Amino acid sequence: MKVYDYPRYYEIAFSFRKIPDELDFFEYLISKYARVTVKDVLELASGTSPHLEEWSKRGYRYTGLDLNPAMINNVKTRDWPDVAI
Repeated sequence: MKVYDYPRYYEIAFSFRKIPDELDFFEYLISKYARVTVKDVLELASGTSPHLEEWSKRGYRYTGLDLNPAMINNVKTRDWPDVAI
């Protein structure tokens, strides 16, 4: 059994994360180092796309890329209030 093949268990294992705080840090890095206006975000190995909703709330267009079909299907079947998938 690989935890990455079970998105729900993966989310439980990483539920301690504070996604808004992570995005605060990402936005700090963008403001410090980006030489252009950033409106699009690409997350490689996005898994269950834990950042998707928060990026969207902040006005960014999010694209997540993952090779694991279980992770992709999990993201597609979720009810995202303000997100177009």
